[in-house]
This record gives sequence, structure tokens and C-alpha cells, in this order.
Amino acid sequence: MKIIGLTDIHGRLNSLIRIEKKLAEADLILIAGDITNFGDGDKAEEVISSIERYNKNILAVYGNCDYPSVESYLSQKGYSISWKHKEIGDYTFIGVGGSLSCPARTPSEFPESDFSTFFRSILNDFSSGSHPVRWLVLVSHQPPKNTICDRAHGGVHVGSSAVRQFIEDAQPVFVLTGHIHEGRGVDRIGNTIVVNPGPFRTGNYAEIEIDDGKLKSYSIYP
Repeated sequence: MKIIGLTDIHGRLNSLIRIEKKLAEADLILIAGDITNFGDGDKAEEVISSIERYNKNILAVYGNCDYPSVESYLSQKGYSISWKHKEIGDYTFIGVGGSLSCPARTPSEFPESDFSTFFRSILNDFSSGSHPVRWLVLVSHQPPKNTICDRAHGGVHVGSSAVRQFIEDAQPVFVLTGHIHEGRGVDRIGNTIVVNPGPFRTGNYAEIEIDDGKLKSYSIYP
């Protein structure tokens, strides 16, 4: 499965034309939040419809800079995996939208306890056998704590402990994250690769290939 990973689009699509061939050839487009810049469902539609010109195989979560109607729009389209999961073949894609509290108030913020509760319910659901799981992929706007990907200005780590704990426990094949623009990079938690490609509003994106439950290749551009 060839995947293009985008995050922190913030309504800016100048770079789409540059990667149109890669978008069209991908098996899946993953979007890790901040689709708009403090926008609503109509603004999200403008962004998503532009991506749909190249590829309609999309899974997405909303970000802290997206209003709740963005999630409503994504759900109506069948693209949302925010606070839920979706199966594609042998892969289960789990999504977490929004972020922890930010220094400046944003529309979609949640306490750490909400992340912990969600991940506990997911793990309990999977362990009960009601949703047989082979391989996991996590898409989380909020990055895990103490990685390259959550390091803000000044080197302060501002990620989620709950997201990190889930990765340690579940060991997904890979994690696509964003939110911290300056946290662009790739890190590892156990056997899991964590990818923050950086904001697509400035042209950053990830190419990821998975095969038979393994991360075959990954790169962030430019």
C-alpha cells in the first residue's frame, strides 16, 4: 500500500500541483489534521475537493485549528477516522483528532484524560475479539511525547503521554502525526516509526509504503 501523508494544510493548497502525480498514484491519502486555518465545514470541503481531483481514497482526522463542522463534513464523506477506527484490508487505521491545550486558544482542544480514555476503550475493544485486528496504523494530530516530532521551539516536548503510551502498548506499523510544525522529522518508539512530515501549507509531505504488516519505506519531503 502506497500512502501519501499530509498534515497542517491550513487551507493552503499551493503545493498540490507539484505532487499531483504522486497523489494520483497513491493507494491512500492520510491527512493528520488542521485541514483548515480556523475554518468550518465549507472551508474543509474546499480543501478536500481539491485533493479529490487526484485521489478519493482518503482517511483524515481534524486538527485543533478545525472547527467541529470540519469533522461533520469528513464524517459525511466517509473519510473521518477521528476518535474511531476503520479497516482497509488487513490494516486497521485508528484516528485521533484535535490536540491538547495550546498557549493560544483553538477550537478543538481536549484534556489528556480524553486521549487516555479513548485509547483504553480501543485496546479493550480489540482485546475482546469483537474487532479482529491484524496490523494497526495510527493517525494522530497530536504527536506522542518525547520524540523529535513533538519538539517545539526551545526544545520543549509538548506531545501527549497517552498517545505515546498507546504506541508503546499497541506498536502500530507507523504513526502519522503533525501539529508541531517545527517538529518535522521521523522518530521511533519501540518498533513503531513516527512520522511528522511538517506542514503541507509550506509544501511538506510524506511518502510511506507498507507491505505485509511492515513499513517498507518512508520519506519526508522536500
